[in-house]
Amino acid sequence: LIQDTEVRTQKVKDVRAIFDAVIKDKHEDVMAKFGAIIASSILDAGGRNVAISLSTRGGHKKMSAIVGMAVFCQYWYWFPLAHFISLTFSPTCLIGLNKDIKMPVFDWVSNTKPSTFDYPPMTEVKTAAAPTKVATAILSTTAKTEARKKGKKEAEDSTKMDVVKEEGKEAKEGEDSEKKAEETKDEAPAESGEKAEGEKKEGEKKKEPNTTMLSNPARCLPAQKKFITMAADCRYEPVSKQLKGMVLLRDKRPDEEVEIVQVTVPANEQAQKEEDEPPPPEPFEYTED
Repeated sequence: LIQDTEVRTQKVKDVRAIFDAVIKDKHEDVMAKFGAIIASSILDAGGRNVAISLSTRGGHKKMSAIVGMAVFCQYWYWFPLAHFISLTFSPTCLIGLNKDIKMPVFDWVSNTKPSTFDYPPMTEVKTAAAPTKVATAILSTTAKTEARKKGKKEAEDSTKMDVVKEEGKEAKEGEDSEKKAEETKDEAPAESGEKAEGEKKEGEKKKEPNTTMLSNPARCLPAQKKFITMAADCRYEPVSKQLKGMVLLRDKRPDEEVEIVQVTVPANEQAQKEEDEPPPPEPFEYTED
């Protein structure tokens, strides 16, 4: 289920929901939570850009991955052994390189809909709700007293109000009814037009394109490789027919200027400074005593 989506496998959503429920349940056993956390971490390992692979791209056995998986299975006896699973992870990427071993700017074509191999939805982190203000308790005697005062005041105000004439009231009601009838006639076609436009927009949003453009370098899943092709008007063509991992490209227009992908470091991350190595130990003599 690693890097799988609901479009290809229906049970992905149910499995993730089970892990999430076990992790959030306060009454669940500690060991059950530990297992759910490890399982959920494996599904989302490497930013959802890696998969477990015990063999190389050429089909040969990858001894480091095999040993890593064997040691990981012993984490039950000593939990730090769980970190050995990182030896089995292999990046699921597709990187095009030119003759200078640099990444040119171009797009791969995936003949599938975007939702087929898209990233799974991110886990929603619900923020703690703000405490609501508790209503102030009101005694029954206080409520009765206030209601009595309010009723008395309304009775006094009603005696002071002037009586509206029946003829003026009927004339005003007739004018209001005519205005409402005209407004409903004008609003009816407008509402129907807006509803039709809204349904049309929803239909356009639901429709997905049959192809997906992937910028170089791209995330390419193992099951997606057979759908990857090069655009007909693309400047580059692969030297080998196998489009997986790092692909060496041949430039069909070498006279034109090459645009290279610029790798930038995020602004919030600073480059780590290398620490000075410790000095060598002073000379000493070893004795068996």
